[in-house]
Amino acid sequence: MDSAKLLPVARLVCPIGASISVLVTMVTCVIIVKVNHIWVSGLTWPFLSDMGRDYPAYYVFATGLTIVSVLLVITWTLNWRYHMSALPPDEAVYRAISFVAFIAGVMANPGLPILAYFDTSKHSKLHAAGAEWFFYMETIAVLLNTIVSYKLYKMLTGLRMDLENSCSTVGSKLQRRRKTLTIQVLFFSLFFVAFLLYMPIGTAVAPKPFRLSIDDCIDKGLGETYCGVTMRLNSTSTTLYDDVKTYGTSQMRAAAQLACILTLVGYSTSFITNDYDDSIGQIFTPDAKIAVLQ
Repeated sequence: MDSAKLLPVARLVCPIGASISVLVTMVTCVIIVKVNHIWVSGLTWPFLSDMGRDYPAYYVFATGLTIVSVLLVITWTLNWRYHMSALPPDEAVYRAISFVAFIAGVMANPGLPILAYFDTSKHSKLHAAGAEWFFYMETIAVLLNTIVSYKLYKMLTGLRMDLENSCSTVGSKLQRRRKTLTIQVLFFSLFFVAFLLYMPIGTAVAPKPFRLSIDDCIDKGLGETYCGVTMRLNSTSTTLYDDVKTYGTSQMRAAAQLACILTLVGYSTSFITNDYDDSIGQIFTPDAKIAVLQ
């Protein structure tokens, strides 16, 4: 398959593949946790990292997020190429915004393997750093990307013609750009609220975490070897966390984390609705505008 045929496939497969990989990873980890009765800090809905902490869920978690990170890098790259073809050369500011969004979107993704490979029980600080890096960078990326999408939409509405006519080329592009913008505004708004609760606000109000004691671990039926050897921190505590003592704040952050993940999955569907066309930029030239208005 040549590059001309491969490109449209990649534009469709990569965002869909990333979304499916996230959902499959999450659902699989939930099933493993339920079947194996894995301790997830005592929360009703746990942090995803707790579900991917123990084997075999760890393998699923690490593999799934690595696949997601690779697919997202490709997705952001293709999205940036689309912006460069759709934005006229004289739109230097928005082309720069698009480039920053592209860099932030790509640079965010190393955070996923980091938070997956370095689990909370043994590498809590590195795990937290990976999570913060990903979500903060992704927030910048989706915000700037939405701004560029708004600009692309307004560029078409600036043409004085019946753009509602889906039979026309420009009208069809307008419909796709409006759909893309609607998806992005909706899911970014929801994501941003969840992000605030999960990261800056949640981190600020979160109390100091408690470790699950070895005795409590054994009492919960997790096994003496698991509690006293595998997850042993010191003579009295395990490396496991006990969020029961901070249930309100911890559950809020875990729910917000889930909302962040799901809204990013929703946002990624907007990359599929982009009006990919190598000739898009041509319709904004003066001659092209005159031709359209005649």
